[in-house]
Amino acid sequence: MKIKDAVLVKKKRIQVTALLASGSDTKKLIYKFYQTKKKTWLIYDISIVGVSFLQSYRVQYQSYLKDHSFDELLQRLQEKDSKE
Repeated sequence: MKIKDAVLVKKKRIQVTALLASGSDTKKLIYKFYQTKKKTWLIYDISIVGVSFLQSYRVQYQSYLKDHSFDELLQRLQEKDSKE
């Protein structure tokens, strides 16, 4: 993996672009960070080939919540976590 650049997109948000090469194929990854009140940097999203992990999960949760309660979603996530 090669880190290409880091760009300040807002006062407390940075995007770091990386290139992941496998043979002749190269994929672009964008790591999105925000700065906390304690001045540490935390990652909040990763975009791979233009697909946001955050947005993908948001759509999945939204779809699930149309037919289920938030408590059911939380229970399902806890069950998945305990299996791993």
